[in-house]
Parts: sequence; structure tokens; C-alpha cells
Amino acid sequence: YNVFGPEQQPRTEAERLMQEGEEAVRAAPDSPDGHITLGMAYFDIGDYDRAEEEFETAEELMDEAGVSTTIAEYNLAHVYRVTERHDESVDRLVVVVEREGDEGETAPDQLFRDARYWLGVEYLRTGRAEQTIVALEPLLGGAPFDAEAAKVMAEAHESLGDAASARALYLRVLEVQPDDAEAAAGLERVGQ
Repeated sequence: YNVFGPEQQPRTEAERLMQEGEEAVRAAPDSPDGHITLGMAYFDIGDYDRAEEEFETAEELMDEAGVSTTIAEYNLAHVYRVTERHDESVDRLVVVVEREGDEGETAPDQLFRDARYWLGVEYLRTGRAEQTIVALEPLLGGAPFDAEAAKVMAEAHESLGDAASARALYLRVLEVQPDDAEAAAGLERVGQ
């Protein structure tokens, strides 16, 4: 089934992904790759129920094949995040972050950095500022400086009443990104 019709070509990236995913699932229904691609397309167009179904199918197929389910779990965490199921998102992201460095893990390094960032965001959204700081610390220790993670960590310090740590992080962000409105507003909140 081609949602675009027999002659119509996809116009957007989401449509292209959907077409690729549908073709991959049709060609190899037991392969998780097509389900991941199709899930990403559904996610991009805001059909989170269908995205979740595709990612869950991919996770089951990966598990049955004895391969890492990290990519499916990471994508499920994003579905949970945007549908405001933050505790479920945290649960998935914790599993993903714990797999970083595991022997045989095939997910790209950037996925683990992104998972750690989103875990920090989700911890903050669920009122766990201390856990936010712990989750994000590894992202701030090296180069390149992660300004987005620093802003989230600054908010966590701010929520804990640690204005000095928040101020230091906001200042560091502004050194790297002088026009960052969020960091400037944060600095104003905690006092310069």
C-alpha cells in the first residue's frame, strides 16, 4: 500500500521516510529496519500512536533476533516524551544510557550523548534536579562544549537554590553563544 498513490512522489522528508519504511516492511516484514524508518516517519508527522506501534514492533523483532534494542528504545523514549509520559521516557532513556560502552553495542555514540541529554531534560521535567545534574555532567566535561546541556543543568541548579552554580553555567554558555536568549534570561533570574 503506497499512501502517495502509484505515481505521486514524496514531497517532504517525512513522506520519503514513510515510503522507504513501507517498502522495507513490504520487502522484509521481519526486519526491524523498515519498522524503525516507518516509525520515524510517523513520529515526524505527529502520528505518535502509529510511531509507537512501529518502534515496538522493531523492538520485538530485534529482541527475537538477539540484537541490541537500543535504537528502538531510544525512539520509544521520544514518543513517550512528546506524549507527556515522562516517567516512561525516563525508564527507556536510563536503559539506553546504561548500555553506553557495552561490548557489541551497535548504536552510534551520538545516540548515547543525545539520550543522556534527553534523560537530563526528562529528569528536570519530573522534578528530579539532582538526577538531572548527574545525567548531564558527562556531557560538560569535554569538547565540544554542550551549551544545551549546560542550560538544562543550570536550570536544575537554579531549582535547587544553587544560584552560584547556575550563574557559572549561564556565563559559560554566553561565552560560547553570546546571543543565547535563554542563558541571558537565566542569568538575569539568578543575578549577575
